[in-house]
Amino acid sequence: MATQAQLSPALVPVVDIGDIKIGKDEEPSSEVYRGIGDQLAKPFADLGVVYISNHGIPVEEMDKAIKTALEFFALPKSTKLKFLRLAGRNYGYTEMCKEKVDPKGLLTEVYESFNYITREDCAWPDDDLPQLRKNLNTFIDICNQLSIKIMKCMSATLGLDIDFFTKYHGFRPETNQSTLRIAHYPPVTQEEEVTRLGTHTDYTSFTFLFLDDVKGLQMKDQQGEWLDVVPVPGAILINLGDLMQHWTGDDWRAPPHRVVIPSEAKRRRRLTMVFFTQPDDDTILESVCGTNKYTFNTTEHVKRKMAEIYKFD
Repeated sequence: MATQAQLSPALVPVVDIGDIKIGKDEEPSSEVYRGIGDQLAKPFADLGVVYISNHGIPVEEMDKAIKTALEFFALPKSTKLKFLRLAGRNYGYTEMCKEKVDPKGLLTEVYESFNYITREDCAWPDDDLPQLRKNLNTFIDICNQLSIKIMKCMSATLGLDIDFFTKYHGFRPETNQSTLRIAHYPPVTQEEEVTRLGTHTDYTSFTFLFLDDVKGLQMKDQQGEWLDVVPVPGAILINLGDLMQHWTGDDWRAPPHRVVIPSEAKRRRRLTMVFFTQPDDDTILESVCGTNKYTFNTTEHVKRKMAEIYKFD
């Protein structure tokens, strides 16, 4: 059974974003967005991750989404397989040990997942779990709202028009594939060499991670050292993806990360909800920080990365 020793904890700052949180009656000023963006900029440049607190997402909505996610994974395998993710699709159920985010890794990655995008052809287990669609629809809408606020902070601190990034992220179902992903890591009982999630970088703009209290997430710093990311109750971890690193001409970084199995966590189930903020289809990305280092089609980039990661029978 593969376990990893406790490493040094990552010093991930926690930024209070109460001045722009979800549910505020008035739209914050550009100066307010810039102030919070300035606090986010250094963590984005150093480690590529930051916690945000006082974000305004109602606890009850988070709890409902998590509860129904657990109920989905508790369904019989035969039921879950009716909603199987197929080649070329960014939604649906993937059964245990079928994904490998680290194609070169030697360890089996032990988890199952369900991806959801707000498109009409995304199948749902309405007969078995009618509340899942409603709860995740509500949650993905909240994540869209929060993404817009974070992108305004990013634009402001980079000296761009405040709506620079939001104009490429319309979140319209017909033209945007931002994805809510729920991942279930069961208790590990087998003795062979396994892990929970292999080393990778996220391939979209940025990610919201809603973590439970089970440890195991690690980020690689710029010196190549793996650091434990300690869960912070009530906070959301923002993790930058490849596209934001390229957009900033490598001024900000998309950190390699993984989920290992500390000895104290192997008998515990782990559940995460992850929201991947993705640009609209066929956005042409050009670096904005005084360099022409990158220019490419973001959809082609995402498809290329997915082809490396997801193997379908």
